[in-house]
Amino acid sequence: MSRPVNRQWQLARRPEGLVSAEDFRLVEAAAPAPADGEVLVRNLYLSVDPTQRGWMAGDTYLPAVKIG
Repeated sequence: MSRPVNRQWQLARRPEGLVSAEDFRLVEAAAPAPADGEVLVRNLYLSVDPTQRGWMAGDTYLPAVKIG
């Protein structure tokens, strides 16, 4: 049986002004095999919130989201 695909939306660059599609990249890789005592879960939903814009820009009250 093949392993499931792990799809990730990654930050490709820090947005300047409005966020655009070019600020992100879709990466696909094989999902990691869970080790003993671990489980692999499948996300059904993703929450996108206004505060995430600040996290992408750089350090604020929390460390910035890392590129990649």
